[in-house]
Amino acid sequence: MIWLYSKFISNRLIYTADIFIGKGQYTITTDQSILFSDQLCINYSNETGGSKSLQIMPHGILSETVIAQQEIKIKSWHQLPIFFETNGSIPFDVLAASFYLISRYEEYLPHEKDSYGRYHFKNSIAYQYQFLDLPLIELWQQALHETMHAIDENYACKKEDFKIRFSYDIDMSFKYKGKGLLRNCGGFLKDIFQLKTGQALERIAVILGLKNDPFDLFDIIQEAHQKRQQTAKFFFLMSAKSKGYDKNISPLKKVQQTLIQKIASTSDLGLHPSAASNDGNDILMQEKKKLERITDRPISDSRQHYILMDMPHTYQVLIVSGITADYSMGYGGINGFRASYSRPYKWFDISSNTTTSLMIHPFCWMDANCIFNEKKTPALAQQQLEKYLQIVVHL
Repeated sequence: MIWLYSKFISNRLIYTADIFIGKGQYTITTDQSILFSDQLCINYSNETGGSKSLQIMPHGILSETVIAQQEIKIKSWHQLPIFFETNGSIPFDVLAASFYLISRYEEYLPHEKDSYGRYHFKNSIAYQYQFLDLPLIELWQQALHETMHAIDENYACKKEDFKIRFSYDIDMSFKYKGKGLLRNCGGFLKDIFQLKTGQALERIAVILGLKNDPFDLFDIIQEAHQKRQQTAKFFFLMSAKSKGYDKNISPLKKVQQTLIQKIASTSDLGLHPSAASNDGNDILMQEKKKLERITDRPISDSRQHYILMDMPHTYQVLIVSGITADYSMGYGGINGFRASYSRPYKWFDISSNTTTSLMIHPFCWMDANCIFNEKKTPALAQQQLEKYLQIVVHL
């Protein structure tokens, strides 16, 4: 247990300290006498302190309630990029910088959208200053722990156990099965017109039951996880209409419901909110209820289809709809650490300056990013995944 001294106490400061220091691992106080005690203390102020006091001079963002453009100048500390430079025992306000990244402060500011209408990763300082591949907040934590240990050799930080979470977005369960006569006839004629004879013949073989659907790999996936005693989470797209980005098999189809129930018998399920659900709460709630009716279980987890997110609106809608855990904190377009953090954490809504109940589970790697956006070979995609794995294992 350590002390955190500050001349002010705000929701932003408490939220950041809970993540950066650890909830339950510190006591916050405005009593200046703690700075000269024999107890290890983080001095978050411009006041001088004693030998057991590590001073972090405030940048200012954690005492504010507004959302405003911030000046970003990148420097270096412990061979790590830093910003919000101040004086003190360390050369920047690590708490303010951590809040800026993990709250996705920059996504509340005016920004360019990508072709899908999402926050473009090129706007982020992590991309612009080339630290998107790093869980930078946790690396700052490690460096600060070393500094604190140098002040008090009895200080030891508590580390969380490393866990791998496997998850799958089921945008289209089957290539041909369950699409109905009209969609398959249209697809067959399109294949013929485009001289895709092999695909046309494959479609007929699957419909006639002579061949397995090429997308139907669910038994292989589940067997692989069961063999390794791993759990996986499947996010199902439940759009009522096949339109635009939402081209799933209808949840009214028996073949789709049977698949969902089969997966639910051995794995965790979550909702894959459709692109259409971004238009209002009612659509998302309807999709959630469909999945709950099919599985006969409450659904509380989600990941946005195409990672379509609009901060803070998307998360606000999820909370209203009864979602308590979201797995969308990553980019659709490039791999890396969107929030510069790898562990689950609660979402802070800057628009209301409150810590919410929504638990965020960030991801740093998605196969679609490697294949369709970064144009990596399978070997390079695996190499990237292993690099991220080695980074987070040693945090």
